[in-house]
Amino acid sequence: MIRSKVDLLAVSGPEVALQAAIGASRTIPIVMLANNFDPIVRGYVTNLARPGGNITGVFYRQPELAAKQLELLTQAFPERTRVGVLWDSFSADQFSAVEHAAKSLHLELRSLKVENLPYDFDAMFRTLAQGASQMLHVLFNPLISEHRPRVAELAIQYRLPAIFTEKSYVEEGG
Repeated sequence: MIRSKVDLLAVSGPEVALQAAIGASRTIPIVMLANNFDPIVRGYVTNLARPGGNITGVFYRQPELAAKQLELLTQAFPERTRVGVLWDSFSADQFSAVEHAAKSLHLELRSLKVENLPYDFDAMFRTLAQGASQMLHVLFNPLISEHRPRVAELAIQYRLPAIFTEKSYVEEGG
């Protein structure tokens, strides 16, 4: 693309997409749609109003949303104090925000980090049940999202009230 003398690079998704664009050019303007990472905290832009450099764009404030979703889940089920969190490396910022929120809400957090293909969701849910998790929080990630019918099915099977970042999980039965 750079050899084609493009006027602009548009990137969308996880941090690796932005890193690839930056690696390709430090001068061509880059417009990002940052997802699952905060470009201000990571130092890619100074702020959103005046980003500086050759990068601008928007970002979904997924970490803040994830913390708020945890709060909503606990408000819906105030007697429950143990929550399982399904996440992976792309949603690490969200997980950090949820960990912080869980402490302030006096919740026990059970981390289920999805790492190796093929994902064994059956084993993960058995782990949740053995740890006596009472709720489930599924963080945003396109790789996990591909398996939403199975995740929704298992949440129902294990009778875990769950919160998701996408309505498609609910449409699949979650």
